Amino acid sequence: MLTPSGRFQTNTRLCLSISDFHPDTWNPAWTVSTIITGLLSFMNETAPTLGSLTSTDSEKRVLAKKSREFNLKDRVFCDLFEDLANEIRTELAEEGRRDAAEEAVLEEINSSRRRRHNCVCS
Repeated sequence: MLTPSGRFQTNTRLCLSISDFHPDTWNPAWTVSTIITGLLSFMNETAPTLGSLTSTDSEKRVLAKKSREFNLKDRVFCDLFEDLANEIRTELAEEGRRDAAEEAVLEEINSSRRRRHNCVCS
Protein backbone atom coordinates (compact mmCIF):
# COMPACT_ATOMS: atom_id res chain seq x y z
CA MET A 1 0.00 0.00 0.00
CA LEU A 2 1.31 3.38 -0.99
CA THR A 3 -1.67 5.56 -0.10
CA PRO A 4 -2.72 5.82 3.57
CA SER A 5 -6.06 4.02 3.91
CA GLY A 6 -6.60 3.62 7.64
CA ARG A 7 -6.72 -0.15 7.17
CA PHE A 8 -3.20 -1.01 6.04
CA GLN A 9 0.19 0.43 6.97
CA THR A 10 1.92 2.13 4.06
CA ASN A 11 5.06 0.60 2.58
CA THR A 12 4.59 -2.57 4.64
CA ARG A 13 4.12 -6.13 3.43
CA LEU A 14 0.64 -7.41 4.17
CA CYS A 15 0.02 -10.75 5.80
CA LEU A 16 -2.75 -12.02 3.52
CA SER A 17 -3.35 -15.42 1.98
CA ILE A 18 -3.17 -13.74 -1.44
CA SER A 19 0.18 -12.03 -0.79
CA ASP A 20 3.77 -13.21 -1.03
CA PHE A 21 3.68 -13.40 2.76
CA HIS A 22 2.07 -16.84 2.40
CA PRO A 23 3.41 -18.43 -0.81
CA ASP A 24 2.09 -21.82 0.36
CA THR A 25 -1.52 -20.58 0.13
CA TRP A 26 -1.14 -19.00 -3.32
CA ASN A 27 -3.51 -20.42 -5.91
CA PRO A 28 -2.48 -19.84 -9.55
CA ALA A 29 -6.14 -20.20 -10.58
CA TRP A 30 -6.98 -16.90 -8.86
CA THR A 31 -7.92 -14.13 -11.26
CA VAL A 32 -7.40 -10.41 -10.83
CA SER A 33 -11.10 -10.22 -9.97
CA THR A 34 -10.70 -12.86 -7.25
CA ILE A 35 -7.71 -11.05 -5.77
CA ILE A 36 -9.48 -7.67 -5.77
CA THR A 37 -12.55 -9.26 -4.17
CA GLY A 38 -10.29 -10.75 -1.48
CA LEU A 39 -8.64 -7.39 -0.81
CA LEU A 40 -12.00 -5.65 -0.66
CA SER A 41 -13.26 -8.23 1.80
CA PHE A 42 -10.19 -7.78 3.98
CA MET A 43 -10.47 -3.98 3.84
CA ASN A 44 -14.03 -4.15 5.17
CA GLU A 45 -13.33 -6.39 8.14
CA THR A 46 -11.62 -5.47 11.38
CA ALA A 47 -9.53 -8.58 12.05
CA PRO A 48 -5.98 -7.57 12.90
CA THR A 49 -3.05 -8.94 10.93
CA LEU A 50 0.54 -7.95 10.28
CA GLY A 51 0.49 -4.70 8.31
CA SER A 52 -3.06 -3.73 9.28
CA LEU A 53 -4.28 -0.69 11.18
CA THR A 54 -7.37 0.15 13.17
CA SER A 55 -9.20 3.40 12.44
CA THR A 56 -12.72 4.79 12.51
CA ASP A 57 -14.93 5.03 9.44
CA SER A 58 -14.63 8.80 9.69
CA GLU A 59 -10.82 8.61 9.63
CA LYS A 60 -10.96 6.31 6.61
CA ARG A 61 -13.22 8.75 4.75
CA VAL A 62 -10.78 11.60 5.42
CA LEU A 63 -7.87 9.48 4.16
CA ALA A 64 -9.88 8.44 1.08
CA LYS A 65 -10.49 12.09 0.20
CA LYS A 66 -6.81 12.92 0.70
CA SER A 67 -5.77 9.98 -1.48
CA ARG A 68 -7.14 11.73 -4.55
CA GLU A 69 -4.54 14.51 -4.30
CA PHE A 70 -1.87 11.95 -3.43
CA ASN A 71 -2.69 9.98 -6.59
CA LEU A 72 -2.68 13.08 -8.80
CA LYS A 73 0.94 13.70 -7.76
CA ASP A 74 1.87 10.27 -9.14
CA ARG A 75 2.68 10.54 -12.84
CA VAL A 76 2.24 6.80 -13.41
CA PHE A 77 -1.25 6.94 -11.88
CA CYS A 78 -2.19 9.87 -14.12
CA ASP A 79 -0.80 8.11 -17.21
CA LEU A 80 -2.51 4.79 -16.50
CA PHE A 81 -5.81 6.25 -15.30
CA GLU A 82 -6.07 9.44 -17.34
CA ASP A 83 -9.90 9.52 -17.30
CA LEU A 84 -10.02 8.97 -13.55
CA ALA A 85 -7.31 11.59 -12.97
CA ASN A 86 -9.35 14.12 -14.97
CA GLU A 87 -12.47 13.20 -12.99
CA ILE A 88 -10.59 13.72 -9.72
CA ARG A 89 -9.28 17.10 -10.90
CA THR A 90 -12.85 18.15 -11.73
CA GLU A 91 -14.14 16.96 -8.32
CA LEU A 92 -11.37 18.80 -6.47
CA ALA A 93 -12.02 22.01 -8.41
CA GLU A 94 -15.76 21.80 -7.65
CA GLU A 95 -15.07 21.13 -3.97
CA GLY A 96 -12.67 24.07 -3.91
CA ARG A 97 -15.35 26.37 -5.34
CA ARG A 98 -17.93 25.08 -2.83
CA ASP A 99 -15.50 25.52 0.06
CA ALA A 100 -14.69 29.08 -1.07
CA ALA A 101 -18.41 29.92 -1.32
CA GLU A 102 -19.07 28.48 2.15
CA GLU A 103 -16.11 30.40 3.53
CA ALA A 104 -17.44 33.63 2.00
CA VAL A 105 -20.87 33.07 3.59
CA LEU A 106 -19.31 32.36 6.99
CA GLU A 107 -17.13 35.46 6.71
CA GLU A 108 -20.19 37.57 5.87
CA ILE A 109 -22.06 36.15 8.88
CA ASN A 110 -19.10 36.84 11.17
CA SER A 111 -18.67 40.33 9.76
CA SER A 112 -22.36 41.05 10.33
CA ARG A 113 -22.09 39.82 13.92
CA ARG A 114 -19.04 42.01 14.54
CA ARG A 115 -20.86 45.06 13.18
CA ARG A 116 -23.87 44.40 15.42
CA HIS A 117 -21.62 43.80 18.42
CA ASN A 118 -19.76 47.07 17.84
CA CYS A 119 -22.96 49.05 17.28
CA VAL A 120 -23.57 51.74 19.92
CA CYS A 121 -27.30 52.07 20.40
CA SER A 122 -28.86 55.24 21.81
